[in-house]
Amino acid sequence: MKMIRAMTDPDRRLRNPASAFFRDGRLLAAAIIPCACLALWACGDASVSALEDKTAAEPAAPVIADRAGGSREPRFSASIREGILRVHLRDPGSDEDVLIRSAKDPRTSLGADEEREIVSRERASWARWQACKNRLALGPPTSGEETHDALLETVENLEDLHLSDESHLGVLRDLLTACVQLLIFERETGLGANICSLASRYLRDFDAIAEPADRILAQRLRAWILLVMGLHPLAAEAAAAARGEPDVESALKALGQDKFEEAGGFEAGRLAVRVVKSAGKPPDPNLLWADTYFLATPPREALLCRNAACTLSRRGTDGREKWYLCFLSFNRVLPIVMYGGSKPTFEEVRARVARFFAEAAGSGERK
Repeated sequence: MKMIRAMTDPDRRLRNPASAFFRDGRLLAAAIIPCACLALWACGDASVSALEDKTAAEPAAPVIADRAGGSREPRFSASIREGILRVHLRDPGSDEDVLIRSAKDPRTSLGADEEREIVSRERASWARWQACKNRLALGPPTSGEETHDALLETVENLEDLHLSDESHLGVLRDLLTACVQLLIFERETGLGANICSLASRYLRDFDAIAEPADRILAQRLRAWILLVMGLHPLAAEAAAAARGEPDVESALKALGQDKFEEAGGFEAGRLAVRVVKSAGKPPDPNLLWADTYFLATPPREALLCRNAACTLSRRGTDGREKWYLCFLSFNRVLPIVMYGGSKPTFEEVRARVARFFAEAAGSGERK
């Protein structure tokens, strides 16, 4: 992760290169997503996990908050069940136990001395964990640049700790959340693709060890990643699986990409392609707006960032539309075919998409 700071250009990282992305509707998204990002800081607590607790009415995933300002110490408890060591944290003033460690353990039970040793070790780990978030513990940054730099520093610190203690679920939970927040800032830069890959990798790790209580958080973060990638049908599905993620849903609605209809699917080489039609309306006829998505489904074990799509998109007012077939992968929108004013038939587009994905999959295998 240290490479992120080395690769970050301070003159480019907060620039709005919307002119390069207006063709697929990202001119509007460029205004929507930063506003949604501010909601991640709206929680009174300075935790990078603030996103977890934004909707109080629904069952929220455990929240790990920064406690740098007080002298109160958290309490830890450890237990072993079915060969898994679980360590829980309880904050002063809270009646909720938060799972912070889940790891295989050959023991069947813990003696009093063994539990005391684990608790002592967790206290030392907790101090390092909180130190990673010192920049955020000072309070929400007052500018976009301060927010970006605070997130960057926090991600670097948390990643270093995670790599030395991979079974610490609390550290991974905060690291993943901070990565997604940083991705929102870097969504339109070359660095964004690297952060998307990093966030996808940590999301896979999180899914592998998270308890059921964390499933909602995982879906919320998945929805944010897919929104940034421009895969709007998948973002909407992830938000629904999270029992609603209001800021993602608001962004999709503003883009006219909040309602979809399934339209079948087909095989393209080794890839399964799912066809989804947008049932919304473009918010601005001058934007290139995705009418139909052809979603290439990667293998189940693949990272989230490996998802890609082709879109049949249109631009212009009724009777004056121009139609395009584009390839969408993270922040790249590449035109494949420009059809002009005549809307192509579904069969024509399907055949072209199938050939494109089959050739792309074949090229990937040869590499």
